[in-house]
Amino acid sequence: MPADLRPAPLVRIADLRLAHPLDENVRAALLTRLGTLPPKSGIILETLLYRGELQRGDVAEVLGVGERQGRRIIATLSEKEVVTSETRDRYCLPS
Repeated sequence: MPADLRPAPLVRIADLRLAHPLDENVRAALLTRLGTLPPKSGIILETLLYRGELQRGDVAEVLGVGERQGRRIIATLSEKEVVTSETRDRYCLPS
């Protein structure tokens, strides 16, 4: 399975964002809940880590895919609560 399909990179990002690394039980629960992430999810997560937020219109461009595929990827990440959105037009990592 390609690396960006596994949720482990997300857990590493969470470790970086937190003052303390994730507890092993929390890490295991997070990996179980996330399951398999869509292709190119790692690009979105890395972009959000550096930018802090991502406009809906920029998703496809950042991923190098069509608008429909970009919407599908960001919708899946949103459903799994990997990304959050206070408005439909702006996504960020959960606080």
